[in-house]
Amino acid sequence: MGSMFCNATTSLPSIEAKLRRLAMTNRTQLPSEGITEPESAPAQKALSGFFANTKRSMLMIFGLLLTAICLTVMGELLLKVAMNDIGEFSFTFEMLWKTFTEWRVILSFALIFGGSLFWLAVISRVDFSFAYPLLAMSYVISLIPARFLLGEELTWNRIIGTIVIVIGVVIVTRH
Repeated sequence: MGSMFCNATTSLPSIEAKLRRLAMTNRTQLPSEGITEPESAPAQKALSGFFANTKRSMLMIFGLLLTAICLTVMGELLLKVAMNDIGEFSFTFEMLWKTFTEWRVILSFALIFGGSLFWLAVISRVDFSFAYPLLAMSYVISLIPARFLLGEELTWNRIIGTIVIVIGVVIVTRH
C-alpha cells in the first residue's frame, strides 16, 4: 500500500500548493446573485487540518521508529553482555540450555520483540523503502553504549561510517 507521506518525488510544499490551487478553483455559484464565490474559508481550514495531521503523523512515525530502534538496541546490548558472560555460542545441548535459561538472554529477546511490535506499527503506515533505511540509525544509537557499557573501541572508521549513515538517513527523509 503506497503512502502519501513518503513519495520521494513529491514534497509536502508541492502537495500543499496543488491542494491550495484545487481549493481556489472549487467555486460555488450563489443562486440569488449569479456570482461565483470561492469556497476558500472551508477549503483553507480543511487544508490546514490536513497538513497538521500529516506533520503529526510523521512525528508519530518517527517516534514509533525511534522506540523500535531503542528497544532493539537495548535488547542487543543486553544480549551481548549476557553472551560475554556465557561464552562463545555453539549448537550443543549444554550451550543452548545455558544460553536460553539465562535471564538476560530472555529479557533481551523480549526487548527485541517489543521493538518489532513498534516496527510493525511503522511499516503499516509508511512505505517500506522509506522506513527500512531509517533502521540504519540503530548503528548510530548503538555506538555510545557500545563504547561506555561494553568498553568497545570507537575508531575513526566507525565514526566516519556513522556520519555516512546519518547523511544517508537525511537524504532518505528529505521530501
